[in-house]
Amino acid sequence: MVLLFCYTAKIWENVPMNSDIDENASESGNVGGGSNFSRIATVFAVSLVFQVIQVGAFPIYLSQKMLGLGFESWVIGFCAAISWLTILALGPVMPRSLRLLGYQWAAALSVLLTVIGLALIAFSDGLAAIIGAAVAVGSGLIIRWIAFDALVVEIASETKRGSTVGLHEALMGFGIALGPLFFILLPLHLVPLACIGLTLLALLAFQAVDCPPPARSRSGASHSDWLKILAPLAPALLAAFVAGSVESAGIALFPVHFQYLGFSLSQAAILVTAFGLGGTLLQPPLGTVADRSGYRLAHGLCILVMAASGLILVAFPGNLQVTAAAIFLLGGAAGGFNTLAVIEAGTRMRSADIPAAMTAIAMTYTAGGVVGPVISGAVIGIASNQGMVWTFILMAVVLGVLMFGGARILPRS
Repeated sequence: MVLLFCYTAKIWENVPMNSDIDENASESGNVGGGSNFSRIATVFAVSLVFQVIQVGAFPIYLSQKMLGLGFESWVIGFCAAISWLTILALGPVMPRSLRLLGYQWAAALSVLLTVIGLALIAFSDGLAAIIGAAVAVGSGLIIRWIAFDALVVEIASETKRGSTVGLHEALMGFGIALGPLFFILLPLHLVPLACIGLTLLALLAFQAVDCPPPARSRSGASHSDWLKILAPLAPALLAAFVAGSVESAGIALFPVHFQYLGFSLSQAAILVTAFGLGGTLLQPPLGTVADRSGYRLAHGLCILVMAASGLILVAFPGNLQVTAAAIFLLGGAAGGFNTLAVIEAGTRMRSADIPAAMTAIAMTYTAGGVVGPVISGAVIGIASNQGMVWTFILMAVVLGVLMFGGARILPRS
């Protein structure tokens, strides 16, 4: 994490203009100097704490608590999925809610819902309470997700937007990785109490941040108007869907895939870790590429890397070193699609439309996360163990055709 902060500090010293800046781009976030750096650093730290608790720790606590209570695995899986289904259900109301609440009240509501969820699951053993906890934390998660993604785009200057968003996305990956530390350092029954305390402290820190008010949307905007607003982002939304599909399926099914290939459980765990690290560590440099050469070129780079790394995985299925390098690059490319979708939305959309754009990205990413493991698991069962990797390659090819060769199919980004 320290290396990521140092890297970003270095690139912020000299970042050229983004050649893809749209005339409708957000005009916020041009505040420069140390004050804006301090503001962004505080937002990053608070966002990281929320990510650690809502995504890194809560799902583990839920599964461990339910396992200890004797629930069957399918019930545990259903309850774990409820938070993500809540995101899909609440997504359409998020842009208006964020405009009404503002960033700081949105953060406060997210914390309130998260604390309620943690308290419910900590002090009740009933299934209804556990389901309520999953709904509450999922609601807090989608509010925080949209608010902080939109805020990071708003307060980042145009010349540094790619590197800023890239670092924020990298920290979100670290947040997931840091969540299990609660269960190493604390007994299980103290984890929700520690999470509640840290969440409240993070909220207090965030209240000191000078947040711009969310821009007002155009008056009388209808459903068809929003479709017109988001239509230019169609390729980016498809990329976010691919990111969610590949990342979710990879984390869930790569352990099985690698053990089928003859790797031991420990080797499979190392390879999955490499997949996650690629999705985290490669986002800041990818953001810099977007700053210097534009998000279109960065998208093309991710497409080529995903297709090439997939082919390497198929061609060298038993080589640990080659597989680790390829899976690291695959993770970076998959995570990069979501990072670049956020960068593109912040670059192309007006300030008033950014919350709607971030909501659309979050929903398509989540939809991919729900669909990806189902499709990949079915392909493995029907075709072969390598079928999942071939599915990822096919996704990259289709995305490339639609994004670069399909101007009549999808609006060009």
